[in-house]
Amino acid sequence: MFWYMVLLLAELVKPVLVLQGEDDFQVSMEKDFAMYDELLKGHEKATLISYPGLNHLFIHYDGEDKGTVAEYHHPGVVDENVLNDVVNWLLKHVQ
Repeated sequence: MFWYMVLLLAELVKPVLVLQGEDDFQVSMEKDFAMYDELLKGHEKATLISYPGLNHLFIHYDGEDKGTVAEYHHPGVVDENVLNDVVNWLLKHVQ
């Protein structure tokens, strides 16, 4: 799958938005986000944003199940910064 992504991103001409919660235990900042950052270097329509303290669902959670799938069973609200960034990105790139 990795080489497929490399080829796909190399030919990409459309705007792309990559978002990452820095407390995501399923998708790694060091491996996955860094890979997209490297693959999209020089792509003038690429936007990459990471969010400190947010998990895979873009929710801030510090409870007893932090870092496990059980964390997702606790109610939460998507961080306002994420929502604002998505809306602003869409307003800029969708016509």
